[in-house]
Amino acid sequence: MAGSHTSHPDTTELPYSYLMERKGKSLLIPAANLKTSGTIRDILKWGKRDRRSSDIERLDLINYDALNPLITWRVYQAINTLDRCEADPEYPLTRNFTIEYHALRRGRELYALAADYFMGESVVNKLLSLDFDSAVPVEQQLKPEYSGLDQWIDLAGLIVPRKKVGFIIDDIVNGTINSLEGIVERLKMLYDNYEAMKWSFVVNNLSKCYSKKLETMTLHDFIAIAKRWSESIAAISKFRNHDAMKDYSESMKVGFGVDSDGQNVEADFIAVRGLPEQDPNVDEMNRHYDIALKNATTAIKRLEKALGI
Repeated sequence: MAGSHTSHPDTTELPYSYLMERKGKSLLIPAANLKTSGTIRDILKWGKRDRRSSDIERLDLINYDALNPLITWRVYQAINTLDRCEADPEYPLTRNFTIEYHALRRGRELYALAADYFMGESVVNKLLSLDFDSAVPVEQQLKPEYSGLDQWIDLAGLIVPRKKVGFIIDDIVNGTINSLEGIVERLKMLYDNYEAMKWSFVVNNLSKCYSKKLETMTLHDFIAIAKRWSESIAAISKFRNHDAMKDYSESMKVGFGVDSDGQNVEADFIAVRGLPEQDPNVDEMNRHYDIALKNATTAIKRLEKALGI
């Protein structure tokens, strides 16, 4: 957010957005934060800062997935909101902000890229967990354990399906759960079953993302998804690397080398800030995407081997 905003703009339907003041009005740039290096930098550091000992039971159940079912559900809702803004130019005004057409179109593309990244990553991780030599058919291994888990909430860092929390509340009311230990046990079960519940969300949204339901998908379709995810990785990596390089642009060098009449600006800047290739944040970001690309490649090779390609 930048500038002064007096009209109380409601941006809850459009996460990862910039809000700027222009001529006394609130101008929204949807999804702008999805392509910044600061976003991935924050994502990667959250887990590192959790230094709780693994030898002690963790009472705070925290999920560090930046792209998770909750965020992805909100991203899909944001796409719907932008569609509504395009169809009805008056709609943004009811939320006390304005939005330019080119920003609307670009925001929709970025939201779609984020959803595609989450879906692709989830599918690839599931493929990597499959046992192609098992007597259990691949189709059976891909079937979700749960159903109807589309809406999720953030429960103080625990990302869970709203329906599952509703069941816990019902059991507290009817006396099935009658102690704090009972509540903790049920929350721990949700925490431990996150991956299985997430896969249910992914399966429910396959048709939305890939125009196919799980029952009609073949191994060739999953190869296409893994390749598409590779393209999403490359696109997001390119955006965020470009943004990271802004920290080393000419405008960032203003004020350096002043004690040498501006003759050693570059040397002074490097001495203080270093070179881009030496930036630990940039290096970690690139390693994060390199690992993702390797996972996609491994999944593709396993599928091709199963098909005898």
